[in-house]
Amino acid sequence: MDHLEIMRNQWQGSGKHAEFTPFQENEFSTLIKKQMKKQNHIIGRYFWGTFLFHILIYALMGHVLIKYGIVSSDQLVLTLSLFGIALTFPFTAKLMIEFKKLAQVQRGSIGVSTIKSQVEIRYGILSRYFRFKKLYDYFLIPIHCAIGAVLSFHIFVPGSFSYVSFPIISVFVISLASCWYAIRSENRTYFKLPLEELKGILGDFDKK
Repeated sequence: MDHLEIMRNQWQGSGKHAEFTPFQENEFSTLIKKQMKKQNHIIGRYFWGTFLFHILIYALMGHVLIKYGIVSSDQLVLTLSLFGIALTFPFTAKLMIEFKKLAQVQRGSIGVSTIKSQVEIRYGILSRYFRFKKLYDYFLIPIHCAIGAVLSFHIFVPGSFSYVSFPIISVFVISLASCWYAIRSENRTYFKLPLEELKGILGDFDKK
């Protein structure tokens, strides 16, 4: 149990109308700032990991597009590669926009006057991005897995679709299952737990 949780339990046990002493107030603010630094580290890991992953997608799709789509004049490769890039771009744009706002909150460059205001803004940005991410994942991940499976067999295992349909479907299902498993863990680590923590902190502010 961390110090913030201990203070929360002490406050709840002291009565509904109890107030923090000046010392507790300072300690509470210090603990909140420590929690925010911890969250900054978690958020930073997600941002850079996702950003680099998107760059990898663009690089891979671009390579396939040029080498097998344009140079080899393969219309299927050309279409699927462009579609994969176009599908990923809104996700990248949303990532950049929302996490730029978070960075501004962290630096205090958008006029955040209190710690509570910072927590409220952070909670709003994270929850808004998380809703977008969940919705986008439902469409983005299956389509990317399908594109990857089709292009892999189309480029490296020439033959009619009826000949390779079962392997393509198998690769698609395995890829999709792996991605969903990874996404569940990602959502819990980088969004559900931090949002629950922020919500608890806001509740502590309301009780003060």
